[in-house]
Amino acid sequence: MLKLTIAAIITALGINSGAALYPETMVITDINQDTVTAKTATGFIYSFSGTEDYTTGDIISCIMNDNGTEDNITDDIIISVQYSGFYMEEYNK
Repeated sequence: MLKLTIAAIITALGINSGAALYPETMVITDINQDTVTAKTATGFIYSFSGTEDYTTGDIISCIMNDNGTEDNITDDIIISVQYSGFYMEEYNK
């Protein structure tokens, strides 16, 4: 069922059918009105709209689309976002 749902989303969004989906975890670094900015563990920065009560420091799990360019991460897009928890640096020392 999940494969059918993802396939329907890809079709509806007009996403390259040769593209691969992959998971990515990020930390929210900034919220400016309705735009959320998040950073991956490797330092890539992505933005999306729709705050849904997110706050700086929240951990999010994303489904990413590589746009059919597996060797170029700079054109990847976020397909979906799910809240995963809150990151507290004090606990990570």
